[in-house]
Amino acid sequence: MVVSILSARVVPRLAARTLISASRVATGPGIQQTLPRHFPASRDFTSYTALAFPATAASARAKSATARKSTAKKTTARKTAVKKKPAAKKKPVVKKKKVVKKKKATRIGRTKVVKKKKPVKKERIKIRSEDKLPKRPATPFALFYTRFLQNNPVHLVKGSHDKTPLYEQLRAASHAWKALTDDERQAFQNETKDMYEEWKKKRDVYFATTDRKILLEINRRRKLKGKPKIHLPQVRTLNAIPPFIRFMMDFRRSPEGQDLKKTMNSVQLAKAAGIRWRMMNDDEKKSYTDAYHREAAANKAST
Repeated sequence: MVVSILSARVVPRLAARTLISASRVATGPGIQQTLPRHFPASRDFTSYTALAFPATAASARAKSATARKSTAKKTTARKTAVKKKPAAKKKPVVKKKKVVKKKKATRIGRTKVVKKKKPVKKERIKIRSEDKLPKRPATPFALFYTRFLQNNPVHLVKGSHDKTPLYEQLRAASHAWKALTDDERQAFQNETKDMYEEWKKKRDVYFATTDRKILLEINRRRKLKGKPKIHLPQVRTLNAIPPFIRFMMDFRRSPEGQDLKKTMNSVQLAKAAGIRWRMMNDDEKKSYTDAYHREAAANKAST
């Protein structure tokens, strides 16, 4: 059986290949190729492998089932595809028409050309050293410290950021200031008072003579640097002490008030003084009212 199958399939193929190769060598222009009819030059349906070994029925059914599923998925995907919303219509942009101003005609008939005015640049105000406010005088300790440094100078190394010698010198100056007597300190205090009086005179002259524009420019620059503005010196009017307040001050110093302080606070003591003030007659209150009127008149005269 096996031999018959091989003789029927393999032998004709080998013979056909040999004849085809021989005919290719022999053929040329004008020569016709002739082959015997019983030799097949190509495969026939009996020698085709697909027909010789047909597929099983199960595999064919499986392939058909997968093909059906793929087609079903494609159809469902097409149905469930979301339709894209149409794009919103853009509003037409309306261009504004340029309004052309007509030039005024003169009597002669010619157009008058109006030139644009250039912006006026603000003049920069220069501030000299004389225009600045005079510096306030130093405190008594500051005066003492400057003289202490003159006698005991501090030697700092150039390029180093170590300032411990300066701090030590400041501590030494504070100890020396505390060691001074009251008379020695009074000399520095008197000197600062004299300097302060001179500074007040210079300040008044400065505000009286300096231009307002310069003061505004100085305040503008101080504001940019975060410093407080310079204000004119305010004249404070002293108010006279009312009669009842005078009486209460005397009442607190009296022996009765000293005894009440031990058991009462300031509010309760003021209430007790108010009760005593109401019990007094006009003659007893007159000394306090006269003192009030005298002080008020003196304050008015000074202003």
